[in-house]
Amino acid sequence: MTEAITIQLAFYGPAAALAGERTLALEVAPSATVGVLLEALAMQRPALAPLLPRCATALNGSLVPPGSLLADGDRLDLLPPVSGG
Repeated sequence: MTEAITIQLAFYGPAAALAGERTLALEVAPSATVGVLLEALAMQRPALAPLLPRCATALNGSLVPPGSLLADGDRLDLLPPVSGG
């Protein structure tokens, strides 16, 4: 059996409101990608599901695509689209 890795998630703006918190630790398989983590997050927090496809993701401070591999202890920031005027 493969051990899980723990990813620290940080939510901003409407993502934080929908998640009900600013941070969350989520366990995923060691071979997980950002996209796999987002799928797991959508199942765990259904209110976030509609927003997740529009969010940018920053892994340890750098913007990354959904195919990026995760490592134990990584921090993933979910950055919803910004609008204003």
